Parts: sequence; C-alpha cells; structure tokens
Amino acid sequence: MSETLWAVIIGGVIASIAPTISLYYENRKLSKDLKIQRLREKRAKLESTFQKIIERLDQSIEENDYSMDLVSDFQFLVPKNVDDAFIKFLEIRDKKADKDDTMFHHYTIIGEMKNSLAKIDNEIDCAIN
Repeated sequence: MSETLWAVIIGGVIASIAPTISLYYENRKLSKDLKIQRLREKRAKLESTFQKIIERLDQSIEENDYSMDLVSDFQFLVPKNVDDAFIKFLEIRDKKADKDDTMFHHYTIIGEMKNSLAKIDNEIDCAIN
C-alpha cells in the first residue's frame, strides 16, 4: 500500500480516539447522574411512605386496632429491618405490655425507618463522590 493510504488510515484511527474517549466519559457521567436521581426518588418515596405509616400506626396504637392494610404495608412497602421491628412490636403488644414497652418499640420502629433513610443517603453520597 502506498504511504498516503497508510497516513489516511492512521489519521482516521487517531481522529476517532478523542470522540470515543469523550463518549465513554459522558456515558459514565450520565449513568452516575441517573443512579443518583433514582436513589433520590427512592428516598423521597420511602420517606413519604414512612410518614403515612407512622400516622396510621399512631392511630392504631391509640385505638388498639391494627388493620390488615397497615400490616401489609409493613410487610411489602418498607425494608426488612423496619418490618422486623414492627413484628417485635406486635409480639410485645400481644403480651399485654405496658405503655412504656409499647412506646419503646414504637420509637424503635421509627429509628429503623430513619436508619433506612440514612442508608439511602449514604448510597447517594457514595455515588456523588
């Protein structure tokens, strides 16, 4: 092959490196931004769910009536650690615990909810950095 053809081929390869690298880094940035956005949406949705559940849980404690809707929300809409805390709460309630035990487990549930939100916040911070 002639030297001109080799020069065109090598020039084309060199010229294609910059756009390829640019596309690679742009794709990584977009993936990172989408991950952060998904985590923020997940946190907002979970926080909203927690607020609704806490209101209904407070009402249920007051009335001593725990609806299936509330129990299923704990089973399916919240993380496992929050559901486990709620199950312990129900076990204590079934043993006719006093008001202090009930409130302690109520605050334990809220603490687990906050812990779940803190984990998501930590994931967001790790994704940003």
